[in-house]
Amino acid sequence: MIILSIFLIVYSLFHTITKKKVVALLAVLFILFSAFAVVAVTRGEANKSLSNYESVYKEMDNPVATTFSEMGFSMYPLCKCLDIVPSKEDYRYGESFFYSFTSIIPNLGFWKEHPARIHANLGEWLMRYLNLSFGPGF
Repeated sequence: MIILSIFLIVYSLFHTITKKKVVALLAVLFILFSAFAVVAVTRGEANKSLSNYESVYKEMDNPVATTFSEMGFSMYPLCKCLDIVPSKEDYRYGESFFYSFTSIIPNLGFWKEHPARIHANLGEWLMRYLNLSFGPGF
């Protein structure tokens, strides 16, 4: 969606957008949002067939609303991090990104626990910080 949004912004700078283009864009967005909703519902299922996707789509009340609710919940970790950093915790200045690059090095007894597991797993950090019993989907 981000790439599509950037493309639309750049396109609108150099071209006029007519009513016909708006209708076509809305149709494409409806198809995309419906596909995103089906993917969100079937993400953890083992049976991923076309008939399964079709039955999930038919059972949905409003696929566009489902997509927006999925996007809204993915904003939860961002909002919590904005509350925590920098008022309660200091900035990490890229430390977690650096340690995530070390995850390509296998732990062959160099460390008791791999540094990427300790420093780069921000989802686990947020879960512990907020005392959640579930992963926040960082």
